[in-house]
Amino acid sequence: MGDFHRHLERCLQDSAFKAEWDAQAVEPEKDRSEALTTVDEYLRKRGITDEQMADARKENQAYIDAYNLRQARKATGDERVAFVFGPPCSGKLTFVKKHFPHHFLVDIHEFQMQGMGVWESRCATEDALKEALRNHDKVVMKHTLMKAKRRPMYIDAVRSVLGDSVSIAAYYSLPDLETYVRYDKLDLADWQASHPGSQEELHSRAQLESYLFEFEVPNEDEGFSNVFHIQSLPDGKPSFGSKDAF
Repeated sequence: MGDFHRHLERCLQDSAFKAEWDAQAVEPEKDRSEALTTVDEYLRKRGITDEQMADARKENQAYIDAYNLRQARKATGDERVAFVFGPPCSGKLTFVKKHFPHHFLVDIHEFQMQGMGVWESRCATEDALKEALRNHDKVVMKHTLMKAKRRPMYIDAVRSVLGDSVSIAAYYSLPDLETYVRYDKLDLADWQASHPGSQEELHSRAQLESYLFEFEVPNEDEGFSNVFHIQSLPDGKPSFGSKDAF
């Protein structure tokens, strides 16, 4: 028995102390319901406006997005297999060059520029992905994969070579519209520098906006081990799987 308990035992032997102790022990707990309040009532009492709360939420989300991006940057470069995908000209190649310099790159755009049709370029990318996995320790695939139904084709291709337990990290690019316009200009300049004589042109603002809307945000249920967002989601953009995603 510790010193405290010995002292308490001696105190309880004193009848006056014991009577006071027992009275406190049976005293009903005070009703605290009056102290409880709704969030709106609390904010009103503190004088916090809706605009101030909106600004606070936006700032908090910025911290969350920054943290997620830091986590993505820590993870990049370590994966055996990674998919980097998103709307055309949304910064994917820049991201790959910066964060996957030691991975072998499989890029669907290379096949598209050879004049292949949509399905032919997808099949060529699938074959190139399998070949790369057989011959290289680390592979990154750059693709658009705008729709979720297009992704199992390549997930299955990876598993056919490395087994069902392989981890596939997904990095998706979905910038806000203003950033997207800037990316489009940079992407075109970069592509023309590496492909002299290219006839590609800038996308219209409306076309870029439609790409952002059409893109279906990936999740781990599709078969990815991790999903990282390269940029912050545009306001109001639904996640794939929500009722508003289509």
